[in-house]
Amino acid sequence: MATIFTSAREYHDIQGIWFDKDGTLADSSHYLNQLTLARSQSLDLLVPDIQDSVLEILGWRDQTVDPLGLMAAGSRLENEIAIAGLLVVRGHTWGEARQLVTKAFAIAEQQLQGLECQSTLFPEVLDLLDSLVQTPIKLGILTADTEVHTQEFLAQYGLKRYFSAIVGAEQGRFKPDPALYQAACQELGCIPQETLMVGDTPGDITMALQAGAKDALWIIRQTLNKPRDLLGAQGIASLTDIQVHPR
Repeated sequence: MATIFTSAREYHDIQGIWFDKDGTLADSSHYLNQLTLARSQSLDLLVPDIQDSVLEILGWRDQTVDPLGLMAAGSRLENEIAIAGLLVVRGHTWGEARQLVTKAFAIAEQQLQGLECQSTLFPEVLDLLDSLVQTPIKLGILTADTEVHTQEFLAQYGLKRYFSAIVGAEQGRFKPDPALYQAACQELGCIPQETLMVGDTPGDITMALQAGAKDALWIIRQTLNKPRDLLGAQGIASLTDIQVHPR
């Protein structure tokens, strides 16, 4: 165990820390912007005059992805279901809607093949991980992205050695379901009450706190749609606000 410090709080006897990936460890904003546009354009080819509505649902604001919106905070499946619902309103059956969305998303991802690996590591990540790896704290990644993409990201930046568990969208549960966090902690070998969650969306925060985590640290880098309510979490500006003292 170890003690974790921030500018406002002190956490003793921490056994595990979970990190979200996109927006927390990785700056994926460029890829998300490109993918949002590609998905909306592909859908517009299949269902004319729908692009603006798709962009609105995905959280496209002021020519960029809203960091608290569906595209940034939701899983692929949640994106598919939301857009399929729009198609049903437009007169398609549920089966037709799901098929159209699956086809459009596949076209978009094919157009951007390889770009998902171009997410950049936030510069403060390595310093924090190097300090944490010298303690008994177990580290994990809990993400709405797939485990395959997450493993590719870790390999790209040589980060695999830091993490004991990777929990992605393949688990069948999605943020903010607290059962997802509880199951993840079991995989990590910790109880939620002795863990911290570090993330950048309300889903990260709500999930962890409802699961019984000692606390959740909400990284608020974005100027767009800063939350008015921290939901009981501690707000931090970046990972540099986290300090560790071995015990």
